[in-house]
Amino acid sequence: MTEKKTVQEKTRYSDKELQEFKILILEEIVKIQNTLLVLQGSDKNGNGTEDTSPTFQNVEDAKKVSDNTTVNIQVARLLKHLGNLDRALTRIANKTYGICIKSGKLIPKGRLLASLHATTCIEEKQKK
Repeated sequence: MTEKKTVQEKTRYSDKELQEFKILILEEIVKIQNTLLVLQGSDKNGNGTEDTSPTFQNVEDAKKVSDNTTVNIQVARLLKHLGNLDRALTRIANKTYGICIKSGKLIPKGRLLASLHATTCIEEKQKK
């Protein structure tokens, strides 16, 4: 008696596919690192308010504080994203990248390409 093998659902991405994702993630990390360098250099522009009349000095100082706050928020977001991408690289090394942590199903490539660090399939994400 022979049993017919049914087409099994793919349970993980191939090593080749994982390598392709790894390259995309590494490229994204380089972009983020370059952006961080630009942002970290933007607060050292040397445009102080020493030579400004007292009337405008407070306005310029307030704008500088606001600009610095915006930069700090951007830096924090980028650092968080870097951490997520680093964990994605760990999942690639463990060959668990692209597997939903909630359902165990394979996350579609389209979702991973849109969010390289995704850990859940869209169905599980929508349940939140």
